Amino acid sequence: MHILGPNLATAFTIALTGLMMSRMSSKAIRIVQERKDFSLLEILHHLTCGIRAFASDAQYKGMDEMRSSCGGAGTLMASGVANWWSDAAMMPVIEGTTTLMYQQSARFLFKNLLDLGKDNHLSGVFSYLNDMQMLIGSKCTAKTVDEFTTLNSLARTLATRAAFHIIET
Repeated sequence: MHILGPNLATAFTIALTGLMMSRMSSKAIRIVQERKDFSLLEILHHLTCGIRAFASDAQYKGMDEMRSSCGGAGTLMASGVANWWSDAAMMPVIEGTTTLMYQQSARFLFKNLLDLGKDNHLSGVFSYLNDMQMLIGSKCTAKTVDEFTTLNSLARTLATRAAFHIIET
């Protein structure tokens, strides 16, 4: 379960993100056609680059873990696992080199960080960056399991983790 659980969680996360991206893409197309408003395209490009790179990497790593878990049978073509693994191995390249996709996504994030450095406040999905220093310096106030499992607690934890990685980068 220590291999299957994280891979299933990643698969569900990618699937749910795909649904959100599909809705966002439909909305972007609609507002471009109706109002000639291209404002959503930049964030959509950022998100699609990031999720494509992440999904390609996750697929390859998951398939490699599955192949390794099968021992010697995982390398036999008769098992079918070796075929799946070889198909997964080329996906990071076919999807566009994952490093380039991550760089495309990071470029938009750094652009927003530069705007933040000019005393502008960010809105939308990057609004948590306005409080980066506060997130890093503050302590968690949750004391019970119920408090830890709220959506607000999860969102704050993820924002703190993202802020830490941004500052580290």
